[in-house]
Amino acid sequence: MTWALGIDTQDGKFVGEFLRSSGDIEYRALEDLTNLGIPSVSHITRRVGVTTPFSTWQHADTSEYLNALGILLPESVTSKHTVFEFTVLRTRFLVPALTLMRGLFQPNKYLLPAMFRAQAVDNACFMEYTSTPPTLTIDAFWAQPGCRCMNEGIKEALSWMYSFPSAGRMAGSVHDAARKGKIDIILPIGEARLKVRGLKIGKNFYVIDITFANISTSETSLMTPTIEKSLILFVDQSDTTTASSAIPLRQDRTVELSNFEWNVVGSVLLDGMICSRTKLDQRLIFDGILAKISSGLPWRKVVFKTGTWNNASQAYRHWLKRGTFHKAIAVLKDLRSHANQLSIAPP
Repeated sequence: MTWALGIDTQDGKFVGEFLRSSGDIEYRALEDLTNLGIPSVSHITRRVGVTTPFSTWQHADTSEYLNALGILLPESVTSKHTVFEFTVLRTRFLVPALTLMRGLFQPNKYLLPAMFRAQAVDNACFMEYTSTPPTLTIDAFWAQPGCRCMNEGIKEALSWMYSFPSAGRMAGSVHDAARKGKIDIILPIGEARLKVRGLKIGKNFYVIDITFANISTSETSLMTPTIEKSLILFVDQSDTTTASSAIPLRQDRTVELSNFEWNVVGSVLLDGMICSRTKLDQRLIFDGILAKISSGLPWRKVVFKTGTWNNASQAYRHWLKRGTFHKAIAVLKDLRSHANQLSIAPP
């Protein structure tokens, strides 16, 4: 499948309308929108981080996006798939609506297909008003205890869509567009920090994949009476390096910890853990995570001295959840800053 043309109705149910590379049209279940319908880029792929207010996004020419990625629509075929554009630092980014939805609606394997149906957010969760402030409970089948796809970012994003007017309007707009045969979405109020992957040609960047770090908004929440700056964290925080988590380098520009550093930092990182239950060297895993974050490489592209990328990513998320990772980085910053001031390497 090369392009998701729009939404059709068969036997009273929505289905995706896809253009095949042969030029034929095929209709498939909405679940296939999670991994089909956006052109793949086998050459000159790039990944960059940008910050952009949604207020600057505009509708773009869909044919320009498709032509850049080598897709020619037959004369008898019309695309009802919206493409947006925005500009950051003189680079113009073109983003298909489906790509945007995949980044917003996580876990997209389950939530994305549901968004094309009526009242998708209400069907996935509800607000508990017995506590102050109210809390969101996700009661979808994919949110049961032990489900590996769940994390705090998903709950926070759903709470944002449930509690903020423009985010709720955004969620509902997917179904409204589907009723008209379109793949489209109304943008929310806020500023997004995200990473994009795609094809850059001159000053144009044709996006095929988006990962959200966060969305900040000053919109009034329905759950609180006052306007205050809100920061909605999204799913893949493991791929996001913020100023508070930037990795300090040693004087030789490496990230691995010395024996002295590990004695100090390790006690903070592993505080409260029962390390006898772990089979892998936690120091080597931590070194690998530092290398991953400082390089910006995807988990799968990093070579770890012990275990696999999956072991490392799970350890990272575990330490983030326990709150020890950022504490350990803060201690490491102090150690290396002091060493640099003394113009000596840590022992």
